[in-house]
Order: sequence, then structure tokens, then C-alpha cells
Amino acid sequence: MHLTYQHGHFMWHELITTDPGGAAAFYAHVVGWQTNSYYPAGSSTPYTTWLDERGPLGALLSLDDEAHESGISPHWFANVMVWNLDVCLARVIESGGKLLSGPEAMGTVGRWAAIQDPQGIKLAVFAAKDPLEARHPAKHGGVTWNELMSTNHRAAFEFYCSIFDWQVLRTVNPGASDEYIVYGAYDEPLGGMFTRPSDHPLPIGWVYYIQVSELEVARARAEEQGAQIVTLAVEIPGRGRTAQIIDPQGASVALREAVAREDPKDLVT
Repeated sequence: MHLTYQHGHFMWHELITTDPGGAAAFYAHVVGWQTNSYYPAGSSTPYTTWLDERGPLGALLSLDDEAHESGISPHWFANVMVWNLDVCLARVIESGGKLLSGPEAMGTVGRWAAIQDPQGIKLAVFAAKDPLEARHPAKHGGVTWNELMSTNHRAAFEFYCSIFDWQVLRTVNPGASDEYIVYGAYDEPLGGMFTRPSDHPLPIGWVYYIQVSELEVARARAEEQGAQIVTLAVEIPGRGRTAQIIDPQGASVALREAVAREDPKDLVT
């Protein structure tokens, strides 16, 4: 585990939603997160961060009416650390992706941009001015798994590998229709990729797994608060138990009760 975020590490997860207040109450009840709002220097718009017992882990942002009416739904959006933003964005374009927004300065902390992969899936990239202390996600409330469901997971991996230098740590069911790639950086598992089955209830995109100490308790709390349960508690060898949900505002997310100790060789879906 690195002490600071390295190139290719997921380092910030944002929820963009139509009802920030309702979302704050939902995640507080389900995973224990709190929020903190402040006004960045020179801004008249407050910025709200998610907090757990170890500090900030992401942000809670408002999806405005115009964007929502244009077809954008509430969703989670992650930021990945890169060493050089300009080099990263050049690789995005060369590999068939698009620049959606930026690059722009994020105060004095670093520079940011939003990108889209060749399959239309969005992600953000961030280059810090100075090293940023890394959070150890494998505790209650941490985002411990970053999973991509795409139209072609092998093509998707090649795209992201060209940008982030990710590695394939394990391939489950190689060559089969349900093949699953476990990817990572510096031999640390970050998540998985697979091709969307034709009967899957959700569209392609990223799904982020929040670790919880008791899956059944968290899942029940989510359902009590109006979440839709996409998958019930599923036992996954090497990764513990997971359940995928859609929060009351419509954003997909997953809950994960992890095994005591993980080995990349054992990570499967």
C-alpha cells in the first residue's frame, strides 16, 4: 500500500444527484458517511465533501435541472490520479477517447479534466501539484472496488491501460462470454471489467463498491430508505459478499462486505 496516491490510483469519488440533501441522509443511514460544505476561494457555490472517520473521501454535487432534462441521470463519478495531465489527455485522444471538460485548475491543489472512453463511459483525471496522502480504502465506508461494465471489456482495458498503465492481475473464465478481468496498478487490485450481458438490468458504466462491516444490515437499511436492490447478497470467492443497489435518486452503487485478507490471485467475480 502506497502512502501517497500514484499514477492510475482512484483517489476521489463524487455523487452527482438531483437531491443532495436526500442523498446525504441516505448514505449517512446506510454507510455512516457525513458531509461538510464550504465555499472554495473565489466561489459563490458551496462544495460538499463526503466524510468518514478518516476524513474526506469524495464529494456530493447537485445535478441541475437543465442537465437532468437533457437526459443525464444521477450517477457516481470517479477521479483517477495521473502524473502529467497534458500527456494523459493526449493519450486519451490518440486512443479514441474524448475530452469532455477542462483541463482546469482546482484551486492550488492541481489540475483536472473529464474524459470519455471510446464506448461512451465517463471518468475524470487529476494531476496533483504535490503528493497527496492516500487513504486505505479497506475499512467500513471506503470505496474498495471500481468495476467497469462495458460493451467490450478487452477494448476498454486497452484504452485505460494506455492512459493509466494498469495491469491485468487475473482473468476469470478466459475466453468465455462471462470473462472478467481483475486489473490494478503496482500489483494492487483496483477493480474489475466485464462485458455487459444482454439481459443485464443496468446500462454500461462504472459501479463503485462501498465497503461495509455487515452487508445484510447495510442492504436492509438501503431498502428501508427507498433504494432498489439490483442483486441480493452474493458470495464471491476471494472478494467477500456484495449487493448492488440503485439509491433513491437513481444512482447505481454497490455494497461490499470483504474477506479478512485479500490476495489478487483470489479476486474473482
